[in-house]
Amino acid sequence: MIDFRLQAFKIINKVFSKNLYSDKLLHRIQTKNSLEDPGIGLLYRLVKGVIKQKLQLDCICKQYTDPHKYKNTNYKIKILLYISLYQILYFDSIPDHASVNESVNLAKKLFNETTANFVNAVLRSFLRDNKKISYPQDQIENLSCKYSFPVNLIRTWIDYWGLENTRKLCLYFNSPSHLNIRVNCIATNRDKLKTYFDRRKLHTILSPASDKILISENGSQIIRDIAFSEGYFSIQDQSAALVVELLNPKDNESILDLFAGPGGKTCYMAELMDSTGEIIAVDKFPNKVRKIKQNIAR
Repeated sequence: MIDFRLQAFKIINKVFSKNLYSDKLLHRIQTKNSLEDPGIGLLYRLVKGVIKQKLQLDCICKQYTDPHKYKNTNYKIKILLYISLYQILYFDSIPDHASVNESVNLAKKLFNETTANFVNAVLRSFLRDNKKISYPQDQIENLSCKYSFPVNLIRTWIDYWGLENTRKLCLYFNSPSHLNIRVNCIATNRDKLKTYFDRRKLHTILSPASDKILISENGSQIIRDIAFSEGYFSIQDQSAALVVELLNPKDNESILDLFAGPGGKTCYMAELMDSTGEIIAVDKFPNKVRKIKQNIAR
């Protein structure tokens, strides 16, 4: 199994320091390792989770360190603390003591004995306190720290929808996401594709938002299925698919798709137009243009 903690540290460091995309970095790791490696799934969860919950994790760190010293702590050490705390909070499959021990070992490997002792002290203090977290009294800062959304965004949501609805939004956006499968309506239909997955024991449910979408938790298996490479379906979020359905493209229309990469909406429009008419797909980034071509070819 890959050392998912070490790889997570390297990826998160690049995301925070160089503003790189985690998806691309994760994909590089995935292509070098087997998808059957359980460490791949743990790596994805850890990287995405730490990036998403950074504000909450930072709030916890401040409570179990000297706030003044923590402010000037090397950001790489902070990342190590984030990774360690996230495992304790969100990885039920890994015992707390194992998370602590492995995090301390990683600190020794990446830094030195002093840093390892610091990480060990913070994590064990958190566990001794029964994972107690105190959030700010101010309502906006409370929601920001608790659910890990920027203060300005929380303030805007409250202005629009009120405190309770903002809390519901935070809960919704922090809930686990599932794979959205958009059916290629030229090649098949949703019922046939669902039956196909059922026969392969890949559970899917019908989307309430679109009659062209299936939803599944079996992401890695479905993406590797031959039906994907043969173009019977695409991976596209419901919100993106609904944009195309709202446009409602018709046969033989001419459509200009600006900022079209990676091409999901372009392909969906072509399908709804039954491969008639004309779509001009434009993007200023060469790598996105390549992805448009790859999606069209598939």
